[in-house]
Amino acid sequence: MKKLLILAAAAAFSACACAASARAAEAKPEAKKAAKKKGAEPVAATVGEKKSAKWSDTTEKAAATPEQKAVLKHGKATSVTGELVEVSCFLQLGKRGEKHVPCGTKCIQNGQPMGIVDDKGTLYVLFAEAHDPRRDGQVDLKATFLPLLAKRVTVSGMAEEHKGVHALYVDTGALGAPAAPAPAPAAKPQVLLVIGDSLSAGYGLETGSGWVALLHKRLQDKSLPWRVVNASISGETTAGGMQRLPALLQRDHPGLVVIELGGNDALRGLSLAATQSNLRSMVSACQHFGARVLLVGMRIPPNYGPAYTRGFDELFARVARLQHVPLVPFLLADVVDHPDWFQSDNIHPTAAAQPTMLDTVWPVLEPLLRDASGRRS
Repeated sequence: MKKLLILAAAAAFSACACAASARAAEAKPEAKKAAKKKGAEPVAATVGEKKSAKWSDTTEKAAATPEQKAVLKHGKATSVTGELVEVSCFLQLGKRGEKHVPCGTKCIQNGQPMGIVDDKGTLYVLFAEAHDPRRDGQVDLKATFLPLLAKRVTVSGMAEEHKGVHALYVDTGALGAPAAPAPAPAAKPQVLLVIGDSLSAGYGLETGSGWVALLHKRLQDKSLPWRVVNASISGETTAGGMQRLPALLQRDHPGLVVIELGGNDALRGLSLAATQSNLRSMVSACQHFGARVLLVGMRIPPNYGPAYTRGFDELFARVARLQHVPLVPFLLADVVDHPDWFQSDNIHPTAAAQPTMLDTVWPVLEPLLRDASGRRS
């Protein structure tokens, strides 16, 4: 075998031979700790597969000498997972991790060998198999492995062990195309909290047919990283919403809050000043918590008297202006002209009206969603 494996290994890192056993002994206890930590870490790249890590028929035919045939007979198909290191820096200086990169990169560029330290602390020196034992070591491994220095990798090949030196002959048929780095974990969706009354709670509708439920589906269709939490309650007033809001903020940690309240205040003839104060308090609480706010307005029929009707219509715009938040002026703007879109009480919209209600909110809501997602990323 090409002056035997131990000679090849010794030529690659002769200055480190004595340090290898000492460093391995020192590393054993820490390696066990590292194994627990490293085991859960993602693999940055995978080269080859264990099931195909074997000498090919072409290689077997090329094995002309007894030494070459011995390698074919005794090599063991293996996959090794661990940290990619530069051998001399690791053995002489014990360097690992990101602090190892400057030293290791320089040494590798100067021809020093690379290796993998597995979770048990065993060092495997990497050699190129090249589908022909007579060409072992002649294929440059740097192009594939240098960018992966100090990263956790899985490499398959034929393992040999001689006098305590472990070598891994990499199937160069798998080189040049390592698996792409593992994708970063998907960002956890932000919470979009909707706190409203029966118009947002889906009163009288089948589950999943209200405009808030349709909003959830639209976010999924557009791959926007938001999770909708609908905290709307039929009959809710601004006073009730203000009381519930602090607990909702603490529970859901929303990035954006849609406030659709006030209609029941008007139906009960409650003070316009109180409604405005409650809405401002809710918006302020959300802003103090770090959430953005979209205010959704409502209008009432003229039978409440011109002064009350006009005052109610104006308070939403006033709150939006004073609190510097965007406003959807009237949730039912494109629904009121369709009498057949209302339930028998002539107050609550039917399922047919819900897509239109969502379309009324969406032009104002979508930019907020995308802007908040962009800031987070």
